[in-house]
Amino acid sequence: MPLPILEYLNEIPPYVPGKPIEEVAREMGITGAIKLASNENPRGMSPLARQAVAERLKNGHRYPDSASFELKEALVRRLGRPAESIVLGNGSDEIIVLICLALLQPGLSAVVPRPGFSTYRTAVRMTGATFREVDLSDFRQDLPAMARAVDETTRVVILNNPHNPTGSALTKAELNSFVRDLPPDVLVLLDEAYIDFAGPEVARGLDLADGRRPVAALWTFSKIYGLAGLRVGYGVLPLDLAGVVERIRMPFNLNSLAQAAALAALGDTGFFEETRALVRRGLAYFYEKLEAQGVWCLPSEANFVLVKIEPHPARVGARAALAEMSPAQAAHQLLLREGVIVRPLDNYGLPQYIRVTVGLPEENQRFIAALAKVRGQ
Repeated sequence: MPLPILEYLNEIPPYVPGKPIEEVAREMGITGAIKLASNENPRGMSPLARQAVAERLKNGHRYPDSASFELKEALVRRLGRPAESIVLGNGSDEIIVLICLALLQPGLSAVVPRPGFSTYRTAVRMTGATFREVDLSDFRQDLPAMARAVDETTRVVILNNPHNPTGSALTKAELNSFVRDLPPDVLVLLDEAYIDFAGPEVARGLDLADGRRPVAALWTFSKIYGLAGLRVGYGVLPLDLAGVVERIRMPFNLNSLAQAAALAALGDTGFFEETRALVRRGLAYFYEKLEAQGVWCLPSEANFVLVKIEPHPARVGARAALAEMSPAQAAHQLLLREGVIVRPLDNYGLPQYIRVTVGLPEENQRFIAALAKVRGQ
């Protein structure tokens, strides 16, 4: 007899990750592949973080500090917010899930952008709440349309700033207006995984997460700090919500190596600034070289670009398998053969676009050369 699993949980699609370099190398029989698909830091971890992990590993047999005291105190100094409002998670994904568990249930709803990070759907649907998507407008989150989608059942609005996968961003004026006009019982959850790459005109959740408004701002150590494999997310929440999240999170959700690495990475300002500068130079390089090829891309406030792939008439009939694919999938497959891994965006509802992470200069050059080659096939 089948178990009585809640029906709405079966509606959650599984997450489709980017392929690891090792898997691509095995499948394609190639060596020296580069991965520009998952928005990781191409420089790796901060040297200070690596050193901290090696040192903490000596006590790997001990349980971690469940309160993450040292890391939280460092974040108090960095963010200027009370410790009681700061939460830490196994990636910011976990915090999103915990917030949804605290605020949503069947009969309630959340409003999110489409396309958006798949975790939003998972977090909302696991509570049984309604997942209400609002399409982008000209590749930007449509705040007026999202405000119209809010009704008496809505308890959470999730915004992604800068937005993934487009790289577009909200200004301070438009976000302030949006938050001000929402009902007071609706939380605005700002997922700011890429905010450290953004320019000064982009809205910052920390400015709004001041305890006076129902705003939660979330960040991650995965991107600019290069700790994607260690899973450290953090956020500033309204005090009452932060208290509930602290009660329902699992003990020891942040392992000791992750805590040590994050604490050390916070102090490595040189690594932070050098990574930011590397990404800005890489974006400028992409803009120049893609324009020279006649390829459209969207200016980005993140560490990746959205690239439009035009269907290539030479493929029709000549390569039947490729002709059956979307332009993004076909480009993805052809680039794989060149040892370059990018992210096709079919699952985001953008079958004519790929997302390309800024890599090291030589990796960026290799992508541009590979794209020119496959567009000529």
